[in-house]
Amino acid sequence: MLVLHGFTGNPQSVRPLADALVAQGFSVEMPLLSGHGTTVEDMMTTDWLDWSADAETALSRLAERTETQVVAGLSMGGSLTVWLATRHPEARRNHLHQPRHTGSGRGSGLHSGADRSRR
Repeated sequence: MLVLHGFTGNPQSVRPLADALVAQGFSVEMPLLSGHGTTVEDMMTTDWLDWSADAETALSRLAERTETQVVAGLSMGGSLTVWLATRHPEARRNHLHQPRHTGSGRGSGLHSGADRSRR
């Protein structure tokens, strides 16, 4: 299972999901995307080309040790998940999490794209 964090985030932001997957016996790859998790200056020198290359590399590492690859992403990691799906149909399942703002001042919550289709 490849788990991708969001813009300005780091793997710690998706660790609860990764830990739950490991507890269920899944092999998890959770990369730190270029420029993230350090300083603003580091992030300013990176862009989509770097982050998509990081996601490709992580998916390749996962494919070396697993028969089936599943990709999940939070926010920008979700965008990378969709991008990987277009390039790698062999990655059979993809799961997206996007922040949701209710507009009621109650903050945001996480929901999956699949959940939205049921509303």
